[in-house]
Amino acid sequence: MMRTWGWLLGFALVGCGDSVAGDTDTDDGTGTDDSTSGTNPTNTGPETSGTGGTSGTSTTDTSAGSSTTTAADESSSSGASSFTVSGVVSGLNGSITLQNNEGDDLTLDADGPFTFETPLEPGEAYAVTASEVPGVQLCVIDRGEGNADDDVSDVLVRCGNKALFDGRTQAEGSEPWITDGTDDGTIMLGDLNVGGGSSDPVFVAGVGGRLIFSARTNPTGNELWSTDGTPEGTAMLDEIAEGPVSSAAIPAGVLDGLLYLHVLGALWVTDGQPGGVMEQFFDPEPSTQSTTSGAAVLGDVMVFEAQVSGDREPWVTDGTVGGTMLLADLNPNGSSEPEFFGRALGGLVYFTALTEDGRELWVTDGTPGGTAQVIDAQPGPGGSNPIISGWLGDQVLFSAVVPGQLSEPFISDGTEGGTVALGDLNPNGSSDALGFTPLGDSAVFRATDGMLGRELWITDGTPEGTELVLDIDEGGAPGFDDGNLYAPANPNLDDEPWAVFAANNGVDGLELWATDGTADGTQMLVDVSPGPSWSSPEQVQSIGPDLVFFFASSAEEGCEPHVTDGTPGGTVALPPIFPGPGDGCG
Repeated sequence: MMRTWGWLLGFALVGCGDSVAGDTDTDDGTGTDDSTSGTNPTNTGPETSGTGGTSGTSTTDTSAGSSTTTAADESSSSGASSFTVSGVVSGLNGSITLQNNEGDDLTLDADGPFTFETPLEPGEAYAVTASEVPGVQLCVIDRGEGNADDDVSDVLVRCGNKALFDGRTQAEGSEPWITDGTDDGTIMLGDLNVGGGSSDPVFVAGVGGRLIFSARTNPTGNELWSTDGTPEGTAMLDEIAEGPVSSAAIPAGVLDGLLYLHVLGALWVTDGQPGGVMEQFFDPEPSTQSTTSGAAVLGDVMVFEAQVSGDREPWVTDGTVGGTMLLADLNPNGSSEPEFFGRALGGLVYFTALTEDGRELWVTDGTPGGTAQVIDAQPGPGGSNPIISGWLGDQVLFSAVVPGQLSEPFISDGTEGGTVALGDLNPNGSSDALGFTPLGDSAVFRATDGMLGRELWITDGTPEGTELVLDIDEGGAPGFDDGNLYAPANPNLDDEPWAVFAANNGVDGLELWATDGTADGTQMLVDVSPGPSWSSPEQVQSIGPDLVFFFASSAEEGCEPHVTDGTPGGTVALPPIFPGPGDGCG
């Protein structure tokens, strides 16, 4: 079952001091071990030359029916003389310093496996902690304590960004706030538009141990800002468009520790540090109305859309000017207008493109030869018009229009044979299946069967495993709001999975609900606005690896911040930003 949020925060804040995804894959939690075949590499004996009975070998006296074992063999037969402690870190934004038994410092600046240098004696206790964590993050350590009776390889260090949100006060207007899910950890980062109203901040991305957001001031217009999680560490990155003109920067993706942005039709790059790198990286056609848009990072390259001479096609970059090029001209007779799904799955990026077959599902591994149409789901020029809206494991989930049906859900592994319809959920129309959100070995989503209205559904990736979870508002009225489902950013896969969403059961109004993918495990978390009135949850986002932040409204307090661990008892109000009936949500 899930931990209580009080325990979680108490543990997660170790070393923290003072949330498109996102969007990265988490490790499977198996960890990585530097040992070979169960032995510690520092204890392997010397190689023998084939005939000599050297140290580390066993000599058998067949005539006596017994064997003679060396001291080295006794050590081997009783197990390794020392063990290593290793694991995996995921969701990291910046650098983290891990310790074992309050020493053996190990500093990491990227997701992946780690191993402490100092071995442990058999049975020796180990305790993995974080002595330094980026100020904008919370990190939780799972399986971090015990006794080394063998090599320890399953320590999990799960990190996630704190929530940066738009909060409104009477004096300052709408300005950037940040929270770690506690009362004391919920603070305003600054009155950026001093004396000029609201800065209306919008979170953009996390990079280099900082959170990047857009904000508006009267002198500069809308530009990018950066924070380390403190008011004094919050500053504008750079004024890209001088004066009150806004740069309208849109995030493309983080590649090799740098954030790429679409700015005024070109690609820009920043390290996220005020006064650091902030420069134009690539303009596909200078002095013209060229544009770049969309993007997905795939390993050490990023694919994106660029327009040259009016032709919009997929491009690829490895982060160098020389390594930035047209990926493929998918539509020689016009623009393919690719629209990318921003998450790489199984070494592939999925996107839709417009060709002579209409708009269909495509896939790329970042090379021209590895870029191909997955399936012509709607033969002819009409196209199936896929809408990619989620994933399950390494497969993509999308809705598409096929002959004899309106929009229905599909799953694909990037091959024609591995692209499967999950069912005709609404035989009389479109099922409107969208918002697929992984939940353990399944994914939950919203859809309608044409009779019950828009409700909560689940799929395990097969037609027979795709079904209604719960008719929240019984009858034809929709119980599911138009919004999406939100799961914790980096949950422990050993825990019970959960996701939250806004729903209306026809009695309590629009409130925040949670689900574990079952009817019995789907419930309203809190009736913030009692009775049939609506609390209308908004600005829903993750806090750290395990919590979710949201605003909700009541007649007494107005729109104010809350935090949840996915249980009613762990759903609590944070201190009001705008005390009284005024709205604290920007």
